[in-house]
Amino acid sequence: MKSFQDFITSDAIIRLLCSYRVRLAEIRHEKYILKGIMPDYPVEQDNYNELSQLLPPRRKWVTLKKDLRYKVNRFSREQALSSIDANMRRLLITIDNAYKTGCKDSWFINLLTFIKDIQDSCQSIIS
Repeated sequence: MKSFQDFITSDAIIRLLCSYRVRLAEIRHEKYILKGIMPDYPVEQDNYNELSQLLPPRRKWVTLKKDLRYKVNRFSREQALSSIDANMRRLLITIDNAYKTGCKDSWFINLLTFIKDIQDSCQSIIS
């Protein structure tokens, strides 16, 4: 059984934030597809503000090389990743590269402070 500490690691928090970001991008894409089909379809302005301060802008996401864009299925055939999986992988690799290079961008500093705040608040609850 996992302990409470396993859920508040920096990797777990980053994965959760990335999954939210990828899910929001998918919802936004669906809205714009519907807008293209039905011009009267209302598209509200998305509230990415808080999440965009914690994660890199899409232009800074790493481009996946060919071997990372595919997965091997159980029949030993290469299968292309879904766009959701590919975006998740791109975002995680970008954040991992920022850790390795000691990135000084504001989104990375905000992400580190956000993670530290969550871990500190959880530690105060446990203690």
